[in-house]
Amino acid sequence: MSSARFASFWHGPELSAYEVACLSSFTAYGSDVALYTYGEVENVPKGVVVKDASEIVKSDALTAFSIDGTPSMAHFTDYFRFVMFTKTDEIWVDTDMLLLRAFDRSLEGNIIGRESATSICTALLRLDPADPRLLELLQRIEAMKGTSIKWGDTGPRLLTSVYGVNAGVPESDFYPVHFDDYYKVFLPQYFELAHNAAHS
Repeated sequence: MSSARFASFWHGPELSAYEVACLSSFTAYGSDVALYTYGEVENVPKGVVVKDASEIVKSDALTAFSIDGTPSMAHFTDYFRFVMFTKTDEIWVDTDMLLLRAFDRSLEGNIIGRESATSICTALLRLDPADPRLLELLQRIEAMKGTSIKWGDTGPRLLTSVYGVNAGVPESDFYPVHFDDYYKVFLPQYFELAHNAAHS
């Protein structure tokens, strides 16, 4: 099996130690990792390739999605990843996702995981451009540009609405540690939790 090709996005001069650790967890297992950005990022970890984000989406889209008049980076990155799937075969991964074991899923078609019994998640995702649902997703998120939106409108809620919760593999596959418990994988007292997640 060929190695997985992951990609993410960052806007700002540097990553925190948390993002560095998460991105490095993917390269540690031999995966190719790209970080899209519109400017220089000082501390990109070794093995991560920096790419020009304007090859996917022009930078003026950074302010296209706002909540209460304030541009939302979270909603922009939802849009960015959906467009990315039409231009590359890369798998999107949020910069706060930590890889706990080698990624051994099929790299073809849709790669979607459930975050709960009623929702699929955008944090680790690949949408097959041959699937007509991706076009519907893009049309719906494009229609939200410049409108009044609420938190989550462009992310899991939209993805679940278009693809349906059954499109996702069980939570234990991609999200064995609930997002509310993200910090536990870094603390020695929760070693057993992280160990069990890595071997589930």
